[in-house]
Amino acid sequence: MTPESPEALSAHMQRGVAAHQRQDFDAAEREYRAVLAADTRHADATHFLGLLLHQRGQTREAMPLLQAALVLAPANYQFRGNLAGVLEQLGDGAGAERLYRESLALNPSYLGGYIGLGMLHAAQGDYAQALAGFDAVLKLEQGSFVAWFGRAEALQQLARTPEAREAYRRAAAAAGQDVDRLLAVGSALREAGEVEEARRCHERALGLAPDYPPAENSLGNLMGMQGDLQGAERHYRRALALKPDYAGAYHNLVDVVRLGPGDPLWPGLMQLSERAASLPPDEATALQFTLGRVWEGQKDHPRGFSHFEAGNRLKRAGINYDEPRQKRFFEDFAQVFGADFIAARQLDTQDPRPVFIVGMPRSGTTLVEQILASHPQVHGAGELHALRNVLREELPPDPGDYALPEALAGLEAAGFRRAAERYSRFLDALAPGAKRVTNKLPGNMVFVGLVSLLYPEARIIHCSRDAMDTCLSCYSKLFTTGHPFAYEQGELGRFYRMYDALMQHWRAVLPGRMLELRYEELVGDFEPQVRRVIAHTGLPWDDACLRFHESPRAVRTASLAQVRRPIYANSVGRWKVYEKELAPLMAALAGTA
Repeated sequence: MTPESPEALSAHMQRGVAAHQRQDFDAAEREYRAVLAADTRHADATHFLGLLLHQRGQTREAMPLLQAALVLAPANYQFRGNLAGVLEQLGDGAGAERLYRESLALNPSYLGGYIGLGMLHAAQGDYAQALAGFDAVLKLEQGSFVAWFGRAEALQQLARTPEAREAYRRAAAAAGQDVDRLLAVGSALREAGEVEEARRCHERALGLAPDYPPAENSLGNLMGMQGDLQGAERHYRRALALKPDYAGAYHNLVDVVRLGPGDPLWPGLMQLSERAASLPPDEATALQFTLGRVWEGQKDHPRGFSHFEAGNRLKRAGINYDEPRQKRFFEDFAQVFGADFIAARQLDTQDPRPVFIVGMPRSGTTLVEQILASHPQVHGAGELHALRNVLREELPPDPGDYALPEALAGLEAAGFRRAAERYSRFLDALAPGAKRVTNKLPGNMVFVGLVSLLYPEARIIHCSRDAMDTCLSCYSKLFTTGHPFAYEQGELGRFYRMYDALMQHWRAVLPGRMLELRYEELVGDFEPQVRRVIAHTGLPWDDACLRFHESPRAVRTASLAQVRRPIYANSVGRWKVYEKELAPLMAALAGTA
C-alpha cells in the first residue's frame, strides 16, 4: 500500500475523524493535512479540516476550505448543512437559512437541515417557523429527542402550554438512557412549573447514574424550588462529596444554608478559592459570588465585597449589554404608550384574573407573590414571559425585542384582542379555577400600559425598595438568566434611573392604576400592608396570607430561600456597610456618572 493510494488516504481519514470526535484536534489536523498533501482536491479532508479550524477559532482560515468543499462536492448536502451551522454561529442568519434549504433540496429527508432551521428560527425569535422545522423532523423520525425538546421550547414561547407539556413528556421518553438529556428536560419542566414531571426525570437520571454530580445538583435545585431546603442541602452536599471542586454546587448550597469555618466543606471551599484563577470562567464566576456570600455571612464585609467585585467583573466580561439601546427601549415604550394611545385602543376584556407584580429585580416581588399565592383563590405563577409570548403570532420576529414598541404602535385592535384571548386561554390551562393568577416577571415593567389596554380589570402591583439596597442586592446576586445591567455599578445605577423614569411615566398616564408597595413598609408594618394588597386584588381576606412562609408552592426565583422564612427586616439598610465600596453606584444613581 503506497502512501498515496486510496487505501492510505482512507486510513488517514478514519484516524483523523476518530481523533476529531475525541477532540484531539492536533492529531486530527495532522491526518487531514496528510490527505491534502497527497490529494489537494480531496473533498472530505478539505471540509473536515475547515470544520476543525473553525472549532479552534481559526475561522478566517476555515471559511475558504468550507467553501471549497462545496465546489469539490456540490451534491453533498451534509457539507452545506455543516457550513450553515458555522454561518449561524457567525451571525449570518440569512446565509445559514439559504444553505439549510439548499441541503434539503438535495436531500428532503435530511434531518440535520430541518433541525438546523428549527434552531435558527428559534434563535431569531420566529417560534412559529421553528415549530415547523421541528415538526418536519418528527414526520421523518418520531423518536427524535432534539425535535421534541425543540418543539416543547417553541410551544412554551408561543404560550401554548398544554401542547408544550406533552412535547416535554415526549422528549423525556425520547431521551432514553441519556442522563444529560433527562436532566435537560427535567430542568425545563422545573422552570415551566411541572414539578412532578421534573422530579420523575431527575429520579430516572439518578437511577441511571447514581454517582453523577450534576444530577444531584439539579435535584437539589428542584427540591429548593419546592421549599424543601433540607432536601436541597442534602443533594448539594452529595454532589460535593462526589465532586469536591464543584463550584456550581457550592453556589447553590449557600443559597439554602450558611457556610462557616465549622462546616466539613469549609476546607474544600477554601482550597478551591486558592485556585479560582485556573477555573473556567463560568465556574470561577460562581465561586466568586459564593465566596462573597460566605465572607459576608462571617461579617468580613471588605473581603466579601472584593469577591462580589471579582465575580461581577468575570460575568460582565462575557455579556453583550448595549446600554444606549436599553435606554431607547424604555423611552420608546413611554413614547408609544401615552394616555391617548391606551384610551383609544383599550379593550373591554372581562377577565379579572391577571395580577402583574412589577418592579426592579430584588425589590420584594417574590415576597409579594408568595403572600398572594398563600390565598386559596390565587395561583402564584412566578416569572412568566407569557404576555410577551402571546404577541408573537401578531408581530414580526424580533429576537432582542428592541423593535417591540414600534411593532405594538402599528398593531391593529384585532391583534390586541387576539393577544388578550390567548393570554386568557393560557391562564385557563395554567390554573383552572383560580380567581387570580400572578405574574411577577420584573421585565413586565415595560408592559404596564399594555396590560391596562388589554385587561381593564387586571391588577398591577408596583414593588419598590430603597435604591441602594435594591442595587446592592442585584450586584451581589449571580442571576441564572437575564439582567445584563446588573454586573457593573455604573450601568446598574443608570438602569435604575431608567426604570424609575419609566415608572414615573406610568404614574402620569395611568394615575392610580398601580398599587404602590414599598418593601420597607411591608416588612415594618406587615399585616396592614398585606391587607392593602389583598384588598387591591378584590378578594376576601384570608389569614393564610400572613403565614406565607408555610406555603408548599414551588418558587423558581432567586429569592426561593428567603420566602420560606417568616417576615424579617434585617436586609433593610444592608448597603450601609459597603458605603465606601459602592461609591460608583451612588454616583450613577445621583446622575453624576
